[in-house]
Parts: sequence; C-alpha cells; structure tokens
Amino acid sequence: MKKLKSGVLALLILIMLVAGIAFALLNPQTVELDLFFVRVPPVSVALLMLAALVTGLVLGVVLSGLGRAGRQIRKRTLPAEASR
Repeated sequence: MKKLKSGVLALLILIMLVAGIAFALLNPQTVELDLFFVRVPPVSVALLMLAALVTGLVLGVVLSGLGRAGRQIRKRTLPAEASR
C-alpha cells in the first residue's frame, strides 16, 4: 500500500510539473507589476505565478507553524494552571 501511495504521489508531482512547464511555454508574454511603492520591471507571467505560489506556500507553512506552537504552549501551561 505504501508503494501505491508513493507511486500516486510521484504521478501527481509529474503531472503538476508538466502542467507548470506547459503554462510557462504557453504564456511567454511579459507584464509590468506596479506594487504602489515598488515598480517591478517586465517579467514573464509564469515567473509571477511561480513567485505567488512560493510566497503562499511559505506563508502557509509559517502561519500553521505559529498556530501549532501556540497550541503546544497552551497545552503545556494548562496543567500547570490547573494544579495551582
């Protein structure tokens, strides 16, 4: 069963990789991004999409880690408060 899960995961990763490459090849045009204070020089749409994906992944990992750490701290301090 573990080999099946690994195979399915590898297949999904391969499909996503092929889809990403196809997206990048089908969208060669460049766009200029104006972020109010910063003006980004013209870059490809695929690069901007990749940057947005990576930013979202990093923020998701950081925020979920902060939430998990907060729950662990509350769990540790709860028994100490109950024994008072």
